[in-house]
Amino acid sequence: MTNCIGKTLGQDIIDENNLLILAAGTEITETLVRRLQNFGIYYLSIKEPLTDDLDITNPISDQTIITAANAIASLDIDKAFEAADKIVADMTSNSAILGNGFMILREYDENTAFHSISVAVFSIMLGMSLGLSMVRLRNLSVGALLHDIGKSQIPIEILNKTGSLTAEETELMRQHPKYGYNMVKDDVLMPIPVKSIILQHHENWDGSGYPRKLKEDKIYELASITHICDVFDALISKRSYKEAFSYKDSLDYMESMRGIMFNPYCLDYFFSEVPIYKVGLKVTLNTGETAIVVKNTRGDMRRPIIRMEATGQDINLREVPVDELFIES
Repeated sequence: MTNCIGKTLGQDIIDENNLLILAAGTEITETLVRRLQNFGIYYLSIKEPLTDDLDITNPISDQTIITAANAIASLDIDKAFEAADKIVADMTSNSAILGNGFMILREYDENTAFHSISVAVFSIMLGMSLGLSMVRLRNLSVGALLHDIGKSQIPIEILNKTGSLTAEETELMRQHPKYGYNMVKDDVLMPIPVKSIILQHHENWDGSGYPRKLKEDKIYELASITHICDVFDALISKRSYKEAFSYKDSLDYMESMRGIMFNPYCLDYFFSEVPIYKVGLKVTLNTGETAIVVKNTRGDMRRPIIRMEATGQDINLREVPVDELFIES
């Protein structure tokens, strides 16, 4: 958020009790950034002339993000259910804002809690586009929020290792779905679909995944949805062991894994219906020019409408040859 210092806040920041933390129009200072981080807030909506006419509202509220982050960080299962319900409620109450996309904590996504929130939001977007019932959306939301709880059983020095993992460390990391499942398997109030997501979210479509090497329709659909969104968010996020991949490289990789890692049917809906780019996001094009994402267009979310930063001209990338102009990062 340090790149926001000196700029003007575009939207009110509200805490989980619906109390105002910071009002829109406030100038962002270094001190405010530190205070907001203490509240668990790392993403700000900035007011800029080029984006004044854009609706850059996130599909879930700041208070929902805070509730979810606190629940996951403290491994509070009851609070996680509460947060999952809030995520579904936020997103289904105004489906129009889903076209805005979602962005949270790109600088800090190595934090499992915030990564899990992003995965939950992307998963619900995908689940809604697939026409899932409210019951299944709720289970998907809970499962996506809790999918990585097994990492709490992995030594912190392995989770935060900056270099490559050894073979032994890799094998230990691959146990986190089992560890997570074991944490919840005896909870009679935990829905079976949620347990399945936790256990199966690293199973690959071709049977090459883990821990059980399940294949195709043997993998629970909600786990396949979570798998797609988990990998995508991991690719575009900075981690202790890697820099964030560019959007182009991330999306190219996802496409290359069609039918290998990912359920092809779900991946089709991810590309066509889930807004990959947050409205208001500044992107770099293959030409080296910069632009702002103005609108996501259903059919191929990889080709949104952008606004050139230098000229203010709006361009619908779907109307331009793919190899002529595309988002690089």
